[in-house]
Amino acid sequence: MNALAATTRDFRQASRILGLDAKVEMSLLIEIKQRSGSGPMALSPRSPLSQSPYLTVSVSYPAKMGNGVQAYIFYNVITKTNFLEYDGTEKIVIRRYNDFGWLRDRLFKKYKGAFSPPLPEKRTVEKFRFSAEFIEMRRQALDVFVNRIASHHELQQSEDLRIFLQADEQAFLRNNMFGLAVWLVGIYKTDNCTKSININPGCFRKLCSL
Repeated sequence: MNALAATTRDFRQASRILGLDAKVEMSLLIEIKQRSGSGPMALSPRSPLSQSPYLTVSVSYPAKMGNGVQAYIFYNVITKTNFLEYDGTEKIVIRRYNDFGWLRDRLFKKYKGAFSPPLPEKRTVEKFRFSAEFIEMRRQALDVFVNRIASHHELQQSEDLRIFLQADEQAFLRNNMFGLAVWLVGIYKTDNCTKSININPGCFRKLCSL
């Protein structure tokens, strides 16, 4: 399976998970194919002709999901690399703003001495939240944010970055839920007795959107 076919497969899987409208899915997929076709083909990292190690990320194709207070913007994050730790040379995943926040917090906690690029502010005036100008400005800022991490000699080796760039929507959500559970256990642990905790994925998503 070539890189474009794998990218198309990953995008269709993500679309089904998020319940994208068929027309929206098709329009985004056409753009992905056009851009992939115009770019250079990545060589296999196992090939003797492969390039020096590289990791590039593109935050693209923002789209709105949901209505009213439940509405949010998601972004296609396209990764091209020949790192052996990564699954293939090209991968596309869907992420929202809070997922970028998760990456920042994880890296800040684990690499306290390393440079941590700033994340664009979350809060904005509600009436401008879904304007085309604001969405594009945030997309550009998120693109700069994640590429600064990807180009950092130490941060680019992070397992959290690999998860962010490669885990599908369901796996990424499960990973975040596990982290939240660990945090809650720390709060509720008393007298060597840990209370059981049930986490509703729907409620977790609502919490992340606050």
